[in-house]
Amino acid sequence: MIDTRTLPDPNNARDRLTIDDRQTSAERNKQWGRWGPDNELGTLNHVTPDMLRQASRVVRQVKCFGLAISYDGNGRQRTLKDNKRLTPVHTFFVTGTDCCSDMNKFSPIRSAYDMITMPLQCGTQWDLLSQIFYYAKMWNGYDARFVRTTGAETCGIEMVLDRSVGRVVLLDLPHHLGLPWLPDGYAFRCRSSSPARRPSE
Repeated sequence: MIDTRTLPDPNNARDRLTIDDRQTSAERNKQWGRWGPDNELGTLNHVTPDMLRQASRVVRQVKCFGLAISYDGNGRQRTLKDNKRLTPVHTFFVTGTDCCSDMNKFSPIRSAYDMITMPLQCGTQWDLLSQIFYYAKMWNGYDARFVRTTGAETCGIEMVLDRSVGRVVLLDLPHHLGLPWLPDGYAFRCRSSSPARRPSE
């Protein structure tokens, strides 16, 4: 068990990430222009047919486990001043009770009809390069205003349809730190992950 007193304290100025830290890191690590000014894939350019063939050869054991958050009213949406997200709202238009209420009204083949209303970030999701903006820009320097009410004109989800496959290393940082989950405001740094990676690689 790791002494949680050694964890970064978000209330401590020394441990707290500032906007200057983020700006410095963004300028040092951003990949804008690496694959040309018109690129919309980002680092998914690394996912090539040859890389996928290599990944398939290293499989030794297969396990299936879910990483999803349930689509229900118990979602983990924090109530914050600027948080526009809400937990999923599941509405049934036709239920089994409706189908059975008047046996002469419906055909013998019946079904329930329902709808889910939710923000894309309230459960299982794919984050897009068009979802995150750095000031007025998104990935590769595209204008953030390319994301309109009709959808994203650049860097949309359709760009990753044949690229979202590859090898990954999952880091269970809470388990590594002896915690059920990371405390709110935990500042993730490289030194936090290096010991957690070794057993998985």
